[in-house]
Amino acid sequence: MIKRALILDTETTGLDPAKDMAIEVACILYDLEFAAPIASFASLIQADSNEAVGTNHIPPKLLKDAPAAPEVWGTVDRDFFQRADVVLAHNASFDRAFVPKFRSQLLGKPWVCTMNHVEWPQPCSSKSLTVIALAHGVGIVQAHRALADCDIIARLLTRVYEMGTGPSFDLQRIIANAMRPRVKIVAQVPYEQRDLTKQAGFMWDAERKIWWREDFVDNVEKYPFKVRVVK
Repeated sequence: MIKRALILDTETTGLDPAKDMAIEVACILYDLEFAAPIASFASLIQADSNEAVGTNHIPPKLLKDAPAAPEVWGTVDRDFFQRADVVLAHNASFDRAFVPKFRSQLLGKPWVCTMNHVEWPQPCSSKSLTVIALAHGVGIVQAHRALADCDIIARLLTRVYEMGTGPSFDLQRIIANAMRPRVKIVAQVPYEQRDLTKQAGFMWDAERKIWWREDFVDNVEKYPFKVRVVK
């Protein structure tokens, strides 16, 4: 059974990892057995500009004096990542894409997406971290900075642990369950029934003109409409 998770979040200069970069990384080493954080770290990363300043509110001039990327990611790897069994992130595929390739060991351990893979005990109206937290009684003081978002996830995990007993509130089981094998599936429904796919959590790919989502292998048969597994 997994014991420790590394909660990780980044702030970036944009949405495209091919041309943008992480300018802030934060992480919290969290013990899933005792439902408590062990240690935390956050740092800006040296950069010449920040095209996403309107979103993350990190002044470009502040980044000029920040530590260089190898130093920051080296600390994350050495002091935090190596002590964890799994990495947790909200929209994990996004954050994972901004881990530098020279830190390939950070990409080798399992990553769990708290937005798409974790089955939270309380129903939520959206996959937003703020909405999920509020649905579980976790207050939001600040959001959309790396350490603040890591802290929300950590407090959310602790809150779930405090809510009750049984598999639905056992953090180790919740994360282990989220690590089950997943596949990409495409909904096979006519346009008139598109609301069914939205309600089931499918996303629209405008370029390929398909409704798709990731799901666990053992969940593929659960939908009230036909789906197709794609590679």
